[in-house]
Amino acid sequence: MNLLIALMLVAAVAMVLTTLSLLILLMQEFNRQNQQSIGAKPKTPRSLNLQNLPTQGSSSREQYQKPTKPTQSSLPLQQIPLSQPSPKQPTKSTNMRVSSQTRTKLIQLAGHDAALADRLVKKVHTNHPDRSAQWCWEKAICDLERDRRI
Repeated sequence: MNLLIALMLVAAVAMVLTTLSLLILLMQEFNRQNQQSIGAKPKTPRSLNLQNLPTQGSSSREQYQKPTKPTQSSLPLQQIPLSQPSPKQPTKSTNMRVSSQTRTKLIQLAGHDAALADRLVKKVHTNHPDRSAQWCWEKAICDLERDRRI
């Protein structure tokens, strides 16, 4: 009976280790793709090849095959111009012509953190660039009250 429990434990540990190694490989691939999408040079030139991973029934003696280097055609890179603003960037200041009552209320709701209040307003203004600064401050207040269910 103890031998059966020991074998089951070994099998469970092997499955956990296989799952963890797969997760690590997937995270490395995700990081590599993110670095390439922003134009940075990837730390490792390897690509993730799921055919090289051991299956659940494979023995522990099998070795991983080294992933192949990606070809130019397998890695389409999108050129992002840095000089042009994105379409949802705010074009006007979010602090101009806002009543002091509105400003004070949002800062109080933000725990007296003016930087947090400014970030909330900038996020609203980014999502609604055509709206006035007063509207963005009021929307940030409504969003905070809604999220806190005040």
